[in-house]
Amino acid sequence: MIKVLIVDDERMIKMSMRSVIETEAEGFVVVAEADDGREALALAEYHQPDIIITDIRMSVMDGLALIHELRARHSPAEFVIVSGYADFEYARSALRYHVTDYLLKPIHYENLLSILNKIKTRLSQEGLHNANWNKWVLDSKAYAEQAARAIWNIREEELNAELERMKADLQAEASEDTSFMAKKYRHYFSLFCERMELVSHNAITLPSAVDWNHTSDWLAIYEHIRAIMTDLMESVRANRMILSQRHMMRDVLAYIEQHLDNPRLSLKDAADYCGLSANYFGSLFKKTTGESFLQYLTKIRINRAKSLLLQPFAKVYEIGLIVGFEDYSHFSKIFKKQTGFSPTAYRKSADFLVHDEN
Repeated sequence: MIKVLIVDDERMIKMSMRSVIETEAEGFVVVAEADDGREALALAEYHQPDIIITDIRMSVMDGLALIHELRARHSPAEFVIVSGYADFEYARSALRYHVTDYLLKPIHYENLLSILNKIKTRLSQEGLHNANWNKWVLDSKAYAEQAARAIWNIREEELNAELERMKADLQAEASEDTSFMAKKYRHYFSLFCERMELVSHNAITLPSAVDWNHTSDWLAIYEHIRAIMTDLMESVRANRMILSQRHMMRDVLAYIEQHLDNPRLSLKDAADYCGLSANYFGSLFKKTTGESFLQYLTKIRINRAKSLLLQPFAKVYEIGLIVGFEDYSHFSKIFKKQTGFSPTAYRKSADFLVHDEN
């Protein structure tokens, strides 16, 4: 039942309104009557009425002072003011206190019933929205979590299922209340961003939220969120690929180091190790290192040889074999091309520098 408090210093008006409300207005109950604003304050605190019908002109505390005080106390009540023709402009000033409606004296009770029924309809809708909102607050947490985890784990089927659920929900909501739809998905998007930050450990950049209040087009809201989510999944996929390539390249460089003594070590061997085609691996290798596979292999073989040549007891031709050159003359030719010295000359120059420093 919708609770009504009547405030008026005229006894007959209070009695008449109570009679009309209790006999003609279905779903309403008059919980109390007051003669002035001060008495009404105490009754409002006790009964917590949904609607307060109050006269403007009363002794002790008038209707506007009552409304002002109850608004200051954050009363959610709907206010209907009653005034005579002489008070009409005065009554209009009450609108700044968010008064719902007003009645002029003498009261036509069909007008009173009309106002009460409008309030009843709105309160019913708000009650339904509150119930729907409470359910949505719980459901949206799960939906946002599902979407965030689907994106982070690159599970396209799960993300598509969530997008289809969202599309159906938005389409149904758009035919009823677009403002509630915007409120729901503003909340959902905020939760989604929070969950995305958590599951990704802030590893990806999230977009700024759209102002859902400026659109009543459910399809535009859906397309905007869908685009954000699919772009995020592609971003995660690209980042994973880059990370995977880095790990793969780290492993293949270690593989090359471990097999440096194999004179037949080839691009195909390294590509097979990674499970890639030779052409794709060669392109990826050059993109990552800035060198072709052969250039890189030759460079590290010569660098290893330079290190070994600093060891006086290692034989020069053996060093060539250790770094993957079967033929000494070929080793000497490549070494000189890379360093400007033959292996023997390089060792002598290195010995000279060491002795000179000593």
